[in-house]
Amino acid sequence: GHLSGKWAKAFRSRAALAVSFAVWISAACGSPEVKGFRRVVMHDDVDAHASSSEPDEFALLAIHAPEGWQKTPIVLHAPVGLPPDVMGGIEKAAKTWNDAIGFELLQFGESVLGDYQGDLFGRLDLPENLLAFESHWCRTGKPPQALATTIWDYAGSDSNKISRGDIVFNSTYYRITDALTAKDDGGRTIVDAETLALHELGHLLGLTHVAFVDFPDSIMTPALYIGEGLANRRIAPSDVDRVRYI
Repeated sequence: GHLSGKWAKAFRSRAALAVSFAVWISAACGSPEVKGFRRVVMHDDVDAHASSSEPDEFALLAIHAPEGWQKTPIVLHAPVGLPPDVMGGIEKAAKTWNDAIGFELLQFGESVLGDYQGDLFGRLDLPENLLAFESHWCRTGKPPQALATTIWDYAGSDSNKISRGDIVFNSTYYRITDALTAKDDGGRTIVDAETLALHELGHLLGLTHVAFVDFPDSIMTPALYIGEGLANRRIAPSDVDRVRYI
C-alpha cells in the first residue's frame, strides 16, 4: 500500500520515508515458497515532501534536503544491548557513506535505553538521533509489511535542511541481522542489517528514491530482496554523486 508520511507540529515540518513489503514473490523452480526470491518494494512517500521548498532540480536529483543537516557531525545512538552482528552491519553501512562523502559525517554516540513507548513522530521530541528497533510495530501506525521507516524534523520553516532524525526498524515482524551468516529458522523473515541500513542512512542524509530503470545499481532504488543469503552492501557512483551534491 501507499504510505502517508508528513506530520506537522507548530513551527516545524516532519517527514518520513518508509520501506514497505511488496506484493511480488518470484517463483524459483515452480516453488513460490522460496524466501530467497521475495522482493520488497520501498514506496516513496510523496507527502513527505509536500512542504519542501526544494527547487525542481533537487526533486529530479532525488534529494529531499538540498542543504543537508543543520548541525554536523550526525551523531547516532543505538539501543543498549544491540547484537554485535546488527550493530556491526550498521557501522559498516555508515562507513560506506562516510567514505563516499570524504569525512566522518555519520558518527555513533553512547547507547541509549530503547524503552520508548509513544507514537512514531513523538520520538523526534527526544534529543538524540536514534536507531530504534520497534518490537511493537503497531505503535508506528505503519503496516506490518514495512521493514523500516526514516523520520526527520526540518530546521524550523527551512524544509531544505534537517535538524533531527531517526531510523526505526521493524523488529516485530522481521529478523534484522547478518543475512549472509544467519540461517532461516522458519520464524521472522531475515533482512540484512547492513543493506537496510545503507538505504535508510541514505534517506537520513537527504536522499530519496531513484527509479530502478534509471539507476539499477543504486542502493536508493525502491526495491530489494530479503531472505537468507541476500544482501546488497554497495552504493553506486550515482549515489556518491548525489550525496556529495548535498
